Amino acid sequence: MSETIPKDARGDGDLRPGARSPGTRSPGAVLVNVTAFAVFCGLTVLMTWPWARELPGAVPDPGDPFLNSWILWWDWFQTFRDPLHLFDGNIFYPHRLSLAFSEHNYGIALPLFPLFFLGASPILVHGVATLLGFAFSGFAAWRLTRTLTDSTPAAYVAGIAFAFLPYRFHLLSHVNYVSTGWLLLVLEAVVLFSRKPSNRQAVWLGTAFLMHGLTCLHWLVLSAVPLLVSGLLLALRSGTLRDPGFWRRGCLAVGTAGTLLVPFLWPYHQAAKVYGFARTLEETRKFSATAADWLRPDPKMKTWAFAADAHVPAERALFPGVTLPALSLLGLALALSRRQRAHTEALAVGGAWTVLGFVGSLGTNAFLHPLLFAVLSPYRSIRAPARWGMLAMAGLTVLAALGIAILAQRRDPRGRAVLGLALSALVLFEFRAAPLELHFEPEAVPPVYAAIGKAPLRGGIVEFPVSGTFDTSRYTLRAADHGKPLITATSGFIPETMRTLERLTAQRPIPDSLFDLLEAIPASVVVLHESRLDMAERAAYRNFLARGFDSGRLKYIDRFGELERDEAFVVTKTEPAFAGRSSLPFEPPSPQSVLVSFREDDSLPASLDEPTQGARVSGDLHLKGWARTEGEDLQIEIRIGEHTREPRTLVRTPRDDVQSALPRLGDCGRAGFEAVVARLPGDRGPDRLTLVVSTKDGRRRTYPTVPFNWE
Repeated sequence: MSETIPKDARGDGDLRPGARSPGTRSPGAVLVNVTAFAVFCGLTVLMTWPWARELPGAVPDPGDPFLNSWILWWDWFQTFRDPLHLFDGNIFYPHRLSLAFSEHNYGIALPLFPLFFLGASPILVHGVATLLGFAFSGFAAWRLTRTLTDSTPAAYVAGIAFAFLPYRFHLLSHVNYVSTGWLLLVLEAVVLFSRKPSNRQAVWLGTAFLMHGLTCLHWLVLSAVPLLVSGLLLALRSGTLRDPGFWRRGCLAVGTAGTLLVPFLWPYHQAAKVYGFARTLEETRKFSATAADWLRPDPKMKTWAFAADAHVPAERALFPGVTLPALSLLGLALALSRRQRAHTEALAVGGAWTVLGFVGSLGTNAFLHPLLFAVLSPYRSIRAPARWGMLAMAGLTVLAALGIAILAQRRDPRGRAVLGLALSALVLFEFRAAPLELHFEPEAVPPVYAAIGKAPLRGGIVEFPVSGTFDTSRYTLRAADHGKPLITATSGFIPETMRTLERLTAQRPIPDSLFDLLEAIPASVVVLHESRLDMAERAAYRNFLARGFDSGRLKYIDRFGELERDEAFVVTKTEPAFAGRSSLPFEPPSPQSVLVSFREDDSLPASLDEPTQGARVSGDLHLKGWARTEGEDLQIEIRIGEHTREPRTLVRTPRDDVQSALPRLGDCGRAGFEAVVARLPGDRGPDRLTLVVSTKDGRRRTYPTVPFNWE
């Protein structure tokens, strides 16, 4: 790898603390940085394949990525529309400061504003941001470890290890947690400033700290103590701790950056005060790691998948692999055995971050996080102390680089390159997670949102159902399509209005008091996403909407979308001028059907014979199977992904083979079924089919999902 580095900028692995840093302003240094970043971009494409190929519509899952896609869009949209009200998002209407219910991600969105100007969708920008999060994190680790060790092979191995940590894949749905580049660049700035507290290094320290704070508040809060400890240790080692310029320039740099961050931090204080948002120490207990969690691999790791637990508690699959800890122990042992002054910077930084990060990750199972929780209010916003683990892994990365750099000292340039390539290949092999399983969201704006976006509204939008996080996440994403105030959304904190909507819609029948709430908010439009409901839920919502229609409190707009089957209504009190249609497209359910509550019954017999697992479907989807219990042919429900799909054709067929094998079922003359589900424009790539069968008395069985591929 060192062959790509110009001779005048290449380190020789001698760990000289005063050696040229990768940030030095020279043509050679610029080329070195550009080359390194390009390498990490290329490796990111490889390690996250096929995401780069599917950017326009791919996300890791239909949950937090939708929320973060909206956040990135809102940052751009509001910056050029009304920047003084950046935090008054168009979700959770009528509540203010809704952007402060989660991370604002402004530092991630800012460099990607040109993509929005060019018409890129929020999902596409989110995908680019996430992939850049991998590459930039690796690049930052490369810079930090090259600054500390002056060893190019060590820096590349360390950068690769940090970029593709298994924990980063564990956090794949959270672009802000994936993006740790500025976390390490501000640490590098601390190293450089402690060596020489000049005006130039002070400016870089302030800039890095500002971007660190704009990118991810969680990393800003969690890294505060490790950064402070590192700065003091490094300044003490270099002798700059007694230099008045160190304190004057350092405080000015960090103070200026902190002042610039105030407009991005103060809304969180306001939101916590107005809405009472705060985590309890007991709430963080569930997301506090144990020592055993450091041995839990993430299921995405191909190498260690056999030892993974798919039900590992969220945020707690902290296993960093074997190679990184082994190299870290090697670095620690070699540095301590030699006791050279040149090793102490990397030892101080790597050791402090490893210890503090590990102890912090234990949360309520140790002393550090509870102490900070009690003393400093920002730590009361941290839900998952296990995320301290990322800081520990940064420390392990530095120690690993130190060990590689010491090994490289004994080799000629060719030997150092071979060592770096071999260890890089080993890390890439152990950390491999590709091909990633991705969710594909239709790129086209669903018809109901296109219609809402064109309508002048006095109030907000309510979307049913409101009980599923994935559903409300999708509503949040689509708030970027219509741009209107959305009431039913999702975020890190949920306001009381949303909680009330959840409680009321969970009752059977849904009470008339929900009409009062809709009028009080006020809501203008109510959308029912029928394809996301099972039969019992559909009956309950239809009954509610039909009552509103009959009483005149709701007016019917139309049905939108072949796939979505979205029924749209207006709230009459909010939009009195809207005329509406004269009739509903469905028969109001009977009161008895509304009270039906499906009960899972694993004894209901059925079979899905076609398609088979992993089938490749080039046209319409053909299904074949049977479903019958004693004396009754079971009803069939077909789900593709998250949608219930009405088949184009559904024919009940005789199944003599079933009757012969299971005579207790009685007459199987209509036990079989053959169905055809039309392929729609958004159907592509990996998908999943779920068969649900049910009885007239409310028993239901959901059969295991069958993965297949649209070709």
